[in-house]
Amino acid sequence: MLAASAMAAPPAPAAPPPPASVQLDRAQIEGLIRAYLLDNPEIIPEAMQRLEERQRNESVAELRAQLEKPFEGAWIGNPEADVVVVEFFDYACGYCRRMAGDIERLVAEDSKVKIVFREFPILGPGSVEAARTALQAARSGGYTQFHRDIFAAGPLTKASLQKVAKKGKIKLPKDMTALDAELSANRRMARQLGINGTPAFIIAGRFVSGAIGYDGLKEQVAAARAAAAKAAPK
Repeated sequence: MLAASAMAAPPAPAAPPPPASVQLDRAQIEGLIRAYLLDNPEIIPEAMQRLEERQRNESVAELRAQLEKPFEGAWIGNPEADVVVVEFFDYACGYCRRMAGDIERLVAEDSKVKIVFREFPILGPGSVEAARTALQAARSGGYTQFHRDIFAAGPLTKASLQKVAKKGKIKLPKDMTALDAELSANRRMARQLGINGTPAFIIAGRFVSGAIGYDGLKEQVAAARAAAAKAAPK
């Protein structure tokens, strides 16, 4: 028995205590963050872009009801649409002119879409005059035809605007308060959304910039429907 006890293995050493947590003050944390950013500056533009997107999405959500409510007759498509596409555009914008046919094709091929047009004249006095004329056409029920004809006439000029306005029997009123109020409202919304170029779209509450073409529009509309179906209660 004595020999057996002498041969027994010694007891295992006790486990070391867990390390104490490191407490950093605010200055140390900020220093670590600063050092990381200086070592990885490529993440800064990405972070800024995400912040801009987050702020824009918040603004879109806040303004969505107003964005999707058109000025009198300045819209086309299905009034009971499941997807509303809002376009900020300028008649003097070549990219907007290029998108005009794509938008009409989308409406022709998708009976559940509504397009709300937001006049956003940013390319000079001619743009402003064309926007006012379009809004006046909307008040008399001739917006769709004017919109189609002014883009079909090619690059915007004073002569082309006069010709299309004459064809549609559109005359600007002496009191343009209502027309200018609409343009001011559109500029204010564009400013809140960070829109400084055309075309720009809000598709079912999601911001999309640039001349994305028919396929791009179709893809965004499909994505909006898929998102709505996923969010719907089961």
